[in-house]
Amino acid sequence: MPKNVRRYAWLTVVAFLIGLVGTPPVWVASWTPRPVVTQLVVLVVATLSFLAINLPFFWLAVWRGKNWARWVLLLLFVASVPFVFVHWQGMLYPAAGFAVALLSTLVQALALYFLFTGDARPWFRPKIQSQSYLGRSVD
Repeated sequence: MPKNVRRYAWLTVVAFLIGLVGTPPVWVASWTPRPVVTQLVVLVVATLSFLAINLPFFWLAVWRGKNWARWVLLLLFVASVPFVFVHWQGMLYPAAGFAVALLSTLVQALALYFLFTGDARPWFRPKIQSQSYLGRSVD
């Protein structure tokens, strides 16, 4: 696996962990009548949904070198960026929530930079399969 693809994988995990560790204390809304447990259940369901959508594409891009999966990951990231700027008012710590989301987004942007540059490019080129005909390899 190329170095830049490895960097992408590690930085994606770091970005996810920043969001995972930093978000729950921030998202406890001070204005909602729902109990904190209900809010945390919603966060867990949202996190599992995020993983269910992203992990297959992550695996296909990083370990299988599928170019289309790399582009899907980029599109999912671009689609998620506006959610960084959601309405943070009413949360217990609105500035901290925005900071966590922004930091996680910036780390993910850096990770995607590595996925599209340097030694990662050849990783996503189609691999030519050698075919065998009567015991001889044809390249």
